[in-house]
This record gives sequence, structure tokens and C-alpha cells, in this order.
Amino acid sequence: PFADAFFGNGLEIPPPMKSILTTILFALVLAVLSACGDADNLYATGHRAYFQYDRVRTATPLYTAVSNPGMWCAVSTRNSQYVFTGSGGITATDAITDMDRRKGYECLAGFIVGRPSVPDLTGSTLVAYDLVCRACYEEHSLLRALTFSAAEQVHCGRCGRTYDLSSGGHAISGEGAYTLYRYHATYGDNASGTLTITN
Repeated sequence: PFADAFFGNGLEIPPPMKSILTTILFALVLAVLSACGDADNLYATGHRAYFQYDRVRTATPLYTAVSNPGMWCAVSTRNSQYVFTGSGGITATDAITDMDRRKGYECLAGFIVGRPSVPDLTGSTLVAYDLVCRACYEEHSLLRALTFSAAEQVHCGRCGRTYDLSSGGHAISGEGAYTLYRYHATYGDNASGTLTITN
């Protein structure tokens, strides 16, 4: 019946072939449905993440990261300032305003924002990860911030793991199959530029 509905009643298909085609179609449907589920599981939901910054064009490392493939920027806070550190080593700061405080800034250790040099399978061009080493956080409840070790790699000074930003944030060294916590990111290229990160 499934094969008849799919192929129509006008097409003569031998019964053994119908059975094989039905099995193949069923497997394809399951593969598509599971792929959709994997895309939903890509994003971290176990903790709150939120950041909205409407002065992107004034923070050179951040503007470079949201505008160019293969460029990344770490976003953190220190002494009532946002600190933007580009993967190339350039750093910029900006005072956290009262309006910024009202909007909120929630994450584990900061954010990593950028555009992978190789687009990922979800079609996302702008990607945001938490700056925390997921292995240290999940194994020892430690909030260890990662640092850039190469253009598209971040490294944990405590456990020695390196994560590849161009391949979905997967750990490429160290034990365990850890992947960075990933969040939704959007960038509106308006007059000043607005970046929003949520989960």
C-alpha cells in the first residue's frame, strides 16, 4: 500500500521490487527525520545564554569576525567592560552601559563568535559557542575559558584539549568526544550592527 501510494497505481512494479522500494523509502524517511533531530540537538539548552550587543561596528575584532569567513572573536567581561579578542590577537574593549546591564549577559565563560571558513551542514553562516572548556566543565564543574591557539582553534590551558571552530567545535585533542556548547547567533548589519546570541 505504501509503495502504491508513492508510485501511483498506474505503474507496474513487481511485488518483490515493491517490498525493496518500500524498505528503502522507509529508511530514507527515518534518515531525514533523525537528521532534523540532530540539528535541534546541536544547540545547548542546559543553561541560559544571552547576549545582545548593538555596537558591533565599533568593536573591530567582533566586526571582523561577523563579517569574514575564517575569523573569530572571543567575547568576555572584565572590570565593567566587554573584552573582544580576535583570533588574530587584536583586542578591543567597550564599557558595559546601563542599557547593556538591563539586557543581560548570560553564559558560562563568555562567547566565541565567527564565521567558519567551511560552511557547516546546518547552513548556518554565523556561529556562536560558549568560551568554556566543555570537558573541564562537565568532568570537574570548572569554568575554564579557552584561548585562541590558531586562526580557527581554541585551547584549554588546564586539560590541554584543543577545539576546532571550523568543524563544529569538536575537540581534536584530549580524551573524550567533547564539542563546544553552541548557541543561536544572528547579526543585523544595520547602522551600528547588532549581534544577538541566545539558546
